[in-house]
Amino acid sequence: MEISLSPVSTTTGMFVLSAIRDISDRKRISEELRRANEELHQRTTEQLGAYRSRLASIVDSSEDAIIGKDLKGTITSWNKGAEKIYGYTPEEVVGKNISSSPRRIVRTRFPAF
Repeated sequence: MEISLSPVSTTTGMFVLSAIRDISDRKRISEELRRANEELHQRTTEQLGAYRSRLASIVDSSEDAIIGKDLKGTITSWNKGAEKIYGYTPEEVVGKNISSSPRRIVRTRFPAF
C-alpha cells in the first residue's frame, strides 16, 4: 500500500487530500523485470564467452599472421600463423612495441616490405 497526503489551502481553511493505492502489481512487475534482466545478463555473458572462445580458436588456428596490439603499439597477441611466418614465438614478441618488432621481423624475413 502507498499513502499520499497533500495539503490544500482553500478560502475556508486548510484541507488534507489523501490517496491510498494498492501497489502490489507495481512491485510484482518490478520484481519480474529485475529477474528478467538478470536472466538476460546471464545469457548474454554466456553467449559472449562462447563467441570469444570461437573467435580465439579461429584466430589461433589461422595460417595468416594475426597480431594484436594496444593503443600504445605494444604487441598483445601473436597467433600461430605469425609464429610460422615470422619464426618468433609469442613469448619472444608479446610485450614489445610493434613499431620496432614486426617491421624489423618483416624486413628481416621478407626484404620487399
